[in-house]
Amino acid sequence: VTLKHKDGETKTITVSEKTKIATAGKPAAELSDLKAGDKVVATFTEEGGKNVASKIGVPPAPKEKKAKEEKAAH
Repeated sequence: VTLKHKDGETKTITVSEKTKIATAGKPAAELSDLKAGDKVVATFTEEGGKNVASKIGVPPAPKEKKAKEEKAAH
C-alpha cells in the first residue's frame, strides 16, 4: 500500500495478516474497505527493510460545532 503524507512525501507499507484495519463504520474492516484517496492514519514498524503496518484506520470525521440555542426569559 502506498501512502501519501500531507506534505507530499510517499511511503510504501506492507499489509500482513496481523494488520488491523478500521473504518469509521467498521472497526474490524478489511483492506478492500479502503479506497484510493481515503485519508488514513497508519502505524508501522520497519522489519527486514520493509515498513510493516500494524494498524491502518480512517480517522473519525471532525465534529461540527453545535450552535448554541438561547432562550430569552420574558
